[in-house]
This record gives sequence, structure tokens and C-alpha cells, in this order.
Amino acid sequence: MKYLAVFIVFGLILAGCMETEPATTPSPSPIASPSPTPLPSPSPVALTPLEFEYEVSNFFGSNDQDKAGITYWLEEEAACSGKKAFNGIYSVTGSQMGDGTVWAKTTYYYEDGELASTDFTQKSQIVFEADDVIQAPIILNFFQELFAAAGKDLTTSEIWESTKPLPIKDVVFFNNKANVSVVNEGNGHGVIPCTEFALYSQDSPGAVIACATQPTEEAPYSITVYIEPGDDWPENAGTFPTWKLVAAPTRKASGESALLECIDFVRCGYVRQPSGDEREQCEAKDSKLREDYDKNSCVTGYKCKKVADIAEEQIRSAQNPACGLPSQDVIDAVEECIRNDSGGINWSNNQNGCVESASC
Repeated sequence: MKYLAVFIVFGLILAGCMETEPATTPSPSPIASPSPTPLPSPSPVALTPLEFEYEVSNFFGSNDQDKAGITYWLEEEAACSGKKAFNGIYSVTGSQMGDGTVWAKTTYYYEDGELASTDFTQKSQIVFEADDVIQAPIILNFFQELFAAAGKDLTTSEIWESTKPLPIKDVVFFNNKANVSVVNEGNGHGVIPCTEFALYSQDSPGAVIACATQPTEEAPYSITVYIEPGDDWPENAGTFPTWKLVAAPTRKASGESALLECIDFVRCGYVRQPSGDEREQCEAKDSKLREDYDKNSCVTGYKCKKVADIAEEQIRSAQNPACGLPSQDVIDAVEECIRNDSGGINWSNNQNGCVESASC
């Protein structure tokens, strides 16, 4: 089951939603980072299971009311590919999941900030060895991955005590490449103590605020506590994905039967996005440019595809494989959503899992 829309929203964070002049990074006044409260740390023998529960908005769709819950359970400490890691599982629940829940396995290479993931599936499949590995949704480790993607070590970074912007060049984040400037804003307001940072991109209309815990000797990893738009983010810049840790991490197991294993980390490379002229030429043929993906769900290129073909693919992926196509009215509604770039499609399925209605 593919939920590739999860990756698209991260383009908003570094690339912005509209063409604007580069944002001017303010000169911050001297600040003091909060004294980090150590998170539960791994034992030399075994890791006590940890639970991290997040609430996300505008993540799988563009409706502010469509929230989702993402819960991580890190259930064992392991050595994966010669690196220290935590193996576990996570679940995603919400209206964009058809009010159901999807599951995946994860490995957190916590010293490097790398979070690995299998593709989403039903709970019954996490008892088997994983087949499909994808680039993980970076909720838990967003701030750490920002540095890792640029080849920098967040643990030793001067940003924790810095009083001036820290430029990070050529950051590749979910097929967007940008130069980012990070500004330490001091104490955050999360459910656990965290340092708030303003992230500026030369192509973004405003700042993105990320609050993260500082790595310590006892807990050598950084947890992103929340992501939100800055005060200068324009209202007309489009919807913005946000998330927050809703409770302090707890020593709690998932209680699920899962075959825990080391998952290979995947970081997708950068592929140039089509120009405006290329998009216009494609759309003139009642078509849309769509990504091509490799086996790890990484973008490898773009293809001009007929709206009718895109609609059929989306309908079939939203229903039971045994179902036929729905009525022409439903197909027309899906096609119109695609033509108008209306974002995620809300599906309604009957008791057999077949699509019977759809709306933008």
C-alpha cells in the first residue's frame, strides 16, 4: 500500500508554496539554550521500550480538520549495519487513512539521525520479514535529519549555543534542494523542554519553526518536539504541514506482535523538478506531470500522464483489488480534482472495499 503523499508535503517546508523574494534572516539577540532534560537512554543490555505519540495536521491532505496520529514504539536496541540503532514499529491513524490504521517497521540510527522505514501495510503483515523499504516520514527526527542530509553532525554543532544564523548549503530534503539558515530562538513551548529554531530557505515565503531536544551523553539523539509555521508565514502561501509531540515519551511497549528487524536506511537523491513551461505543455494535452518512482519510492523522473489514466490508478489504489471501476460520475469527479490540483481525494468505500464516491 503506497502513501506517497506523505513525502510531498515536505516540499512546502523548504521550497515554499509560491514565488517570493528570499526571506531576510533577522539578527537574533543573545539567547540561552534550555538545559536539556535527558530522554530515556539505552541500557548496555537492552532498551526499555519507548513510545512517542504525535499529532499531525495537513499531512495526508489539505484540510485543517483532517488530523492524523503517528505513534512510534522503539522496542529493542540493536547493531544494524555496524551502527547503534533502535528497532521498532509505528502506526498512522486518521481520516486520511479511511479512519483506519496503517503500520510500518522502523529502525532509528540515532547517532546519525537516520530513520528507516518499511512501506505502510496492514497490522497483520508486520509479523513477516519486510519486503519494501522507503524513505521514512521524518516526524520524530526532522531536525536531526536536516543536518544529516547536509552531512553535518547535529550533536557537535555550534547551533545549540550560537547567537547568529548558521547556513547549511545544498540540503536535499524529499526531492527539494535548498540553502537553509538556522537561527536559535531559545526555549520552546513543547510537552518536554526543547530548543526552538527558525529555519529559513531562500525559496520559502517565511520561517519554519522546529523545536528539538539537544543530544546528550545519556541520550545521544535529538527528538523533534514540534514543527509549525513562523509568525511571518503568509496566509496565502498555501497549507502547511505541522506536527507536535502530544505527551512526554513513556516507557511503554506497543503490545503488538511484530518481527523486529534492521531496516536499511534510504535517503532519496535530488531530481530536478519540471519547469513551469514543461508543466504547461503537458497540461495542454489534458494531462499532468507525475513522478516516476523506484523500488524504494524515490523519485527518478517525471512523466506526462493523461488525467484519465491518473484517475484510474488512484481509484484502483483506493479500493479492494477485486473491485471494478465505479460509476462514470465518480470517475469524472476524481478527474476534476486532478485537473484542478485540489490536493488529496476523500474516498468513500462500501462494505466490499469498493469506491462508491469521491470528493476533493
